[in-house]
This record gives sequence, C-alpha cells and structure tokens, in this order.
Amino acid sequence: GIIGGSGRASSGFYRGVAPEVQFVDLKVVGDDGSGRTSSLIRAIDWLLENKDRHGVQVASVSLGHPAIDSYRNDPLGQAVARLTAVGIATVVSAGNLGRTSDGMKIWGGISSPGNHPAVITVSAVNTEDSLNHEDFVATTYASRGPTFEDNLFKPDLTAPGNKIPAALAGESSFFTGRSDRHLPGSDYIFLSGSSVATAFVAGAAAQMLDANPRISANMTKFILLYTAIKLTQPHVLEQGNGLVNTRTATEFAAAIDVDSRSLIRTPASSWTLDGRQVWAGGAIASGDFVFYGPLVAGGLTGDSEINAGPVLLLWGDSILWSDSILWSDSILWSDSILWSDSILWSDSILWSDSILWSD
Repeated sequence: GIIGGSGRASSGFYRGVAPEVQFVDLKVVGDDGSGRTSSLIRAIDWLLENKDRHGVQVASVSLGHPAIDSYRNDPLGQAVARLTAVGIATVVSAGNLGRTSDGMKIWGGISSPGNHPAVITVSAVNTEDSLNHEDFVATTYASRGPTFEDNLFKPDLTAPGNKIPAALAGESSFFTGRSDRHLPGSDYIFLSGSSVATAFVAGAAAQMLDANPRISANMTKFILLYTAIKLTQPHVLEQGNGLVNTRTATEFAAAIDVDSRSLIRTPASSWTLDGRQVWAGGAIASGDFVFYGPLVAGGLTGDSEINAGPVLLLWGDSILWSDSILWSDSILWSDSILWSDSILWSDSILWSDSILWSD
C-alpha cells in the first residue's frame, strides 16, 4: 500500500508513492510473519530467472536477519548483490535493532542484507506529525550504523517510518489481532519500522525509473543519495545521507541523457513545502571521493574546502565519471571500492557543519 496503493478506500488521501506501479509479489514468510533466509534466497533466484519476463526494475526487500558475519561471507548478501549486478535497484530495510530491552541505543545493528554495500539500505525517522523537516527525529527502534564486522557507512537513506497509514488486509492476522493499530473508521492500519520506510524509497525508485527507464541501478542509488535532504537532529549513522527526496530525485533522473551521459537540464536545488524551502543535499561522500554539483545551494567555492581526496563534479551539461563507475551496475558499490578506508568516519573532514550539512 505504501509503495503503490491506489488510495481508493481513502478517496486518494493515503495513496502510495507510485500508485501506478505494477507488482510481482514473492511470498517468503508464513502467515505469522516468520520465515527462513533460504526461502528469501530462493525467491531472489526465481526473480533473477524471471525478471525480463515481468520487466522488474526495482526490488523491495523489507525483511532480513541480524548480521553475524561480513557481508562478503553472507549468502543473503551475495544473493541481493546478484540483483544489483543485473540492473535491479534493490531497496532493503536497515532492521529494527536500534535499542536494548531497557531502551539503550544500539550502534552497529544494521541487519542483513542491508549491510551489503550494493543495496540501498533504508532506516526510519519519526516525523512527529510535522511538515517541518527540522522536527524529524530518529526512531528509537530502527537500526543504526555502521555495519557489523565490515564497519561500512550505513544506512544509506531514511524515510518516514513511524505510525504510517497502510492498506489493511481484511481477515489477516493484523486485521483480527491488532485492532489497536486500526485507523478508526477506515480500511487502513498504522505501521512502524524500517520496513515501512523501505517502502517509501522503493516507491521513489519506481517513480525515477518511470521518468527515465534507462538509468542504471547504480545511477538510481546515486541520485537518491545525492538528492537526499540533510536532517538536523538524527545522527549521521541514523539518517545516512538524509531523508528521501522523491521530487528532486525524479526530476534529476528525468534530466539525464543516457546516450550522451550528460544532464539535459539542471533540476532545481529546492522546492517549497508548507511555506518552507526543502533543499536537496547536493553532495555525498563515498570512500576517498566527494561528489558535489549544482544542487549544492550556493555552491562550494573550491576543492580547498574539502580536504579528502578527489572531487567529482556535476556541472552544466556534463557528468564526469568513468565508464566503469556509475554507468555500470556492478562496480561503484561493490567490495568497498568507493566505500573504503576511514574517510567517512573522521570527526571533521566530511561531516563538519560547513561542508556537506549546510544549505
């Protein structure tokens, strides 16, 4: 319902992010919501065999298990990597291992397969029923980075994930056993969790690919991270690159000419919501690289401000990357090529107030 519900039962008010999307639904858990990792891997293998017949471009994986090893040795991580390698943008939940039973924060609890660098890993924020992004806070339960064993920078993005209205499946266990979550007088239910947030980002990816079906899975991920809204309150290991910005991400995807590998036009760096300007982040940090471009409001005056290795630019009509990075589906996010070393973890290089987080 969050990805692509029609909203018919609410006169369109609770329609999904991409209401005209088509689904291939692979059931991998039982009626009680539990299941086995092997079932998910079999579903992914089925999808790889049938993706062309069904035209699948996005996979939404709102489930997983606690990480107990490096993503390199994890069969589930290897399975989702096969999806991205064939051009399917794969959106995965970060998990809900954010606190102990007595309410203490847990760091490094990203679930598998969200700990794999190839996928788009999503955590949840609480909007506090506000349209002002400055009010948004991290949920207590959503998993925080870094990843177990590999210490990778995760999550990649956040999205709303607390008390989100979703379509209620009649006669389901939620319908019969969770009346406390029913939205009164409607066919909707309140849901919370990083799985809910993952649905928002999967819908955003579908909108982007509808606007430009030829962008790669790597490019889809890059645009989502590049356009994300930097939030004030959540820690960087709670929000990743920021809040999903569906509007700017879709406009950016539509502006790319895949044949010439250039921007046809530069999308606006901001838009207005409830009288406030919403700014795209306009920059992401990846390992030894900093990507920034025209969506940085006011621009960065020179690479002397960023003392962290190469700076790759998006300016005017050109996108300056090598053929093997953003235009393929297997290079950019794999094996820590760009997510390596310790650049993202220093206290002052990339995450200082005056570089990536300012408007």
